[in-house]
Amino acid sequence: MGAMLSRWQKIKRPLSVIGVIAASILLIAMIVGIIGGYLFNWKGTGVGQKTLWDWLQLLIIPAVLAVGGYLFNYSTTRNERRLTIDNQQDAAIKEYIDKMSELLLEKSLRKSKTDDEVRMIARARTITVLSRLNGKRKGSVLQFLYESKLIVKGQSIISLEGADFSNTDLRDADLSNADLSRANFTQTDLRNAMLQGANLTYAQLDGTDLRGVRLERADLSHAKLSNSNLKGTSFLGQAIYSDAELKGVDLSDADLRGADLNGADLSQAVLIDSYLRQADLSHADLSGANLRKARLWDANLNRAILEGADLRGTDFKGGADLKGANLELANLSRANLKGAKITQEQLEQTIWLTGATMPDGTIHP
Repeated sequence: MGAMLSRWQKIKRPLSVIGVIAASILLIAMIVGIIGGYLFNWKGTGVGQKTLWDWLQLLIIPAVLAVGGYLFNYSTTRNERRLTIDNQQDAAIKEYIDKMSELLLEKSLRKSKTDDEVRMIARARTITVLSRLNGKRKGSVLQFLYESKLIVKGQSIISLEGADFSNTDLRDADLSNADLSRANFTQTDLRNAMLQGANLTYAQLDGTDLRGVRLERADLSHAKLSNSNLKGTSFLGQAIYSDAELKGVDLSDADLRGADLNGADLSQAVLIDSYLRQADLSHADLSGANLRKARLWDANLNRAILEGADLRGTDFKGGADLKGANLELANLSRANLKGAKITQEQLEQTIWLTGATMPDGTIHP
């Protein structure tokens, strides 16, 4: 039935276009005939013998009715198409849950081993159905997998590697301790979601809204969070971001106390906004991190580990802006501070500067 309706829609669309073109040609021909009849007194047109009201009845009113009819038909067709797509997606969700329930109850999916065929079938069905769904329904699939205990960290049954959850609405979702590694969450709304202890290694989170998300003990190692929004986010302490890509991310007012940012790319990151709300990076591990051109001034870097961090500038632009940052007892050994905006007083607050490249380019003994 759905296939027949789809074919009819494909046929009806060009027919509508042809009808509009034909009506437009006819209307133009009539206008040219009227103008020519008045200007050149063409014989046989009868233009001069008719009043304005006659022409309104013959030309304008039918044209308005034709346009109105077309717009009504277009609106109806669009609504029908939307309804058809909604019905198709609802049917796809229902079929998916029915088939997965069958694998759970009849094929012992939860007790299956890594290379068992039933797991491959379950993963294939999951990846396939996601490609047919919009953002809202993708969220339903993820919630089903989570509540069915199929994506529990450390004992995940269905791998979400390459699964497309982009543009999904996951606001307030509870995905604590879920295995979401290598999944695609680009442009996803994760505001106020609960991701404590979740495995997000190598996950794609570019442009994702993570405001208010709970990330205690979550592992975001190697995750891509470029241009994502963590503004005002709390509970980021104890989360792991080693080698994560955080380029251009908004972390102003975020609580990053004790976070593992080892090797993370924080270049151009914003850690303080125009309202002077600042990130707290105290006790954070930023060793080997890239903080070039990051806005860090007034950030709390008390006891932070910045060993080997890249804070240098370029020939044309300054390095990380550490103006006013609290660097008391911070470890900056082997960090590259060439061109960074930092005062001598701040450098004296640090506990280690061994082997660091100083703002003037010299190496600290």
